Amino acid sequence: MESVRTHGLELLRAGLRAAIQAGVAPDSVDWWIPHPANGHMAQYTATSLGLPADKVVCEAGVLGNLGSAAIWVTLDRLRRSGRLVPGDRVMVLGAEASKYMYGGFLYVHGTTVA
Repeated sequence: MESVRTHGLELLRAGLRAAIQAGVAPDSVDWWIPHPANGHMAQYTATSLGLPADKVVCEAGVLGNLGSAAIWVTLDRLRRSGRLVPGDRVMVLGAEASKYMYGGFLYVHGTTVA
């Protein structure tokens, strides 16, 4: 757990830097989903990365840590919540602090064709 505490935030920062280098400006993102290591990650990420706290979504406080499914479940719950509008941009920042890996993706919400 000490490696997570020591390196976890830096891995999220590295993911954010990679997104910026890929042309994704932080102020163009509507919602943020950080790696949900625990129920405090939303506030911790918002404070540490300078993001709007009401736009950082983490379900670990409600659902617990679901391991590799956590980000996908959080994205699904956000999509089903009715809070997204077409064109909203959701930046997902993943981190695996025990192995020092990071990654992420940008999801752009659209309309569904039936």
